Amino acid sequence: MSGSYGENETLDRTYSEFRNSGYSLDSEDRGRITSRNIRELLSLVYKINDRHSIGLGGQIFMGASDPSNTVHTTSAGLAWGDVPPQMPEAGYTLYRYGGTLYNRQYQGSLNYIFRFDTLGSRLSFKADYLHQNVDRNYDYDTRDFSRPEDAEPFSTELRRERYKLLGHLFASRLDLNKNFSEERSFSAGLSYDLRYADNNAPVHRFEEEEWIPDPKMSTWFIDRTQSTGAYTQWADAYGKFSYQAGLRLQWDRIAYRNAENTGYEHRDYWRLFPELSLAYTFNPEKGTNINLDLYRSSGRLPDNNALSPRRVWQSQYSYTVGNENLEPGWGYDIDLSYTLRNKLTISYGGTWSRGSETMTFYDPDDPNIVYTTKVNGEHGSAHNIWIDYTTLVTKWFRVKSFIHGYWYRREVDGDWQASYSAGGGMFSLSLMFQPHPSMIIYLDGGVELPQKRLETWQNSYWALAAGITKSFCKDKLYISLDVNNILSTKLKKETVRWDNSYYSVLRQPRGHRSLRLVFSIGYRFNRNAKKSVSTVQTLRDPEEILK
Repeated sequence: MSGSYGENETLDRTYSEFRNSGYSLDSEDRGRITSRNIRELLSLVYKINDRHSIGLGGQIFMGASDPSNTVHTTSAGLAWGDVPPQMPEAGYTLYRYGGTLYNRQYQGSLNYIFRFDTLGSRLSFKADYLHQNVDRNYDYDTRDFSRPEDAEPFSTELRRERYKLLGHLFASRLDLNKNFSEERSFSAGLSYDLRYADNNAPVHRFEEEEWIPDPKMSTWFIDRTQSTGAYTQWADAYGKFSYQAGLRLQWDRIAYRNAENTGYEHRDYWRLFPELSLAYTFNPEKGTNINLDLYRSSGRLPDNNALSPRRVWQSQYSYTVGNENLEPGWGYDIDLSYTLRNKLTISYGGTWSRGSETMTFYDPDDPNIVYTTKVNGEHGSAHNIWIDYTTLVTKWFRVKSFIHGYWYRREVDGDWQASYSAGGGMFSLSLMFQPHPSMIIYLDGGVELPQKRLETWQNSYWALAAGITKSFCKDKLYISLDVNNILSTKLKKETVRWDNSYYSVLRQPRGHRSLRLVFSIGYRFNRNAKKSVSTVQTLRDPEEILK
């Protein structure tokens, strides 16, 4: 069992220019959120005999948060010659939003393993089922003033959203692993995943002393995505040289339904994913080797939020929305790595891929509002270099450092026909101390160079974090305290629409990420078991399934 409690305050300042309309917006957003969660995990494995074993697992996650934000926005005209600005009626707007968010997840897992020879060959089956229930109750209060100094607003709009997500996810795998020797093996398997998410977000507005439905702002959307795959793999070795070759056939179906459709709309994708891995070990005892991987990557299917047409408002003048026509991405990849004595690893990765890109658009009903959404047609290449070095200085002191450099060029097809290229990198250093067997202290720091996408640019940032974990009662009870973002950079993020008609810059004066304290406590029931303990394997992380 584990749990956490945290409080966080944010301060965002955003300046935006609507260049076609000839006016600007200057806003300040102050936010506060209190969050808490608890997680309980149970894993039971029964060994029927030397060949057969079965495992059952369960996990419960309960989370809640209470966010609240207040946004002050003023508008002004831009100097565009003799063209008068088409400004909003409000010279000053006070915008408040917040409420409660509850997230409940229940997960059950089943594992079965059949070992059918003495070489480690096995037939295994794994299945997961997860149910998620999310309630997001938000209230929105917008007050428009002609001038900032006015005492009373000339208009007031009150809205409330009662968003509810009911999600189900089933994931299963059947794997056959046949070992002919220590070096030679054959693998084959099947997989099936189903994601079902019912998103219902009714919105009401307050008019004439009563709450009335707002069908234009309300959304109802069901996401039913399926994925089925079959794979085969062959691995062998000759002396210091080894290889692995495989092929995966995958069928994906993205299906959805909304208030405008009487039935489900769906798109099917049949794809082949070959892979080839080559390795040569120079010194098996010291861990020195070189590896080459060639494969076609599948990319992740669009998640529920990326597909849903529900509007998620960032301010009264901007929101994000999903795109139900998003397609899965894919790519061709090459990875080359060299490891020296299990301490130093130098790697190169190249990819030629196709996916989606986030772009900015104007609201069709109000040109004073912009929204962002992902679009298909993004493609290009990327090249990466990684250097990873880990060493144990003493028995109680470990150092781990990591360097990453990259360069990429991307293009986006469509009416906009845009392209961009950029390079960057990052460096991180982790220090771990263990002054006592029951205590671990760590210190992590890192820096990342500026990041660029098609319409966005973000400044470089660096951060520092630390933590301590102490165990008691023969390592059964443990308590940990993590301090994140002890030092961090002030964020600056610029957005320039591809046609240069919209510009915004976001600044966070309090730092890229605010200081956060996380306190955790847990208890391990089987910590001191005399025999080795098996645990049930899950196929999905609950927090990553239905975002």
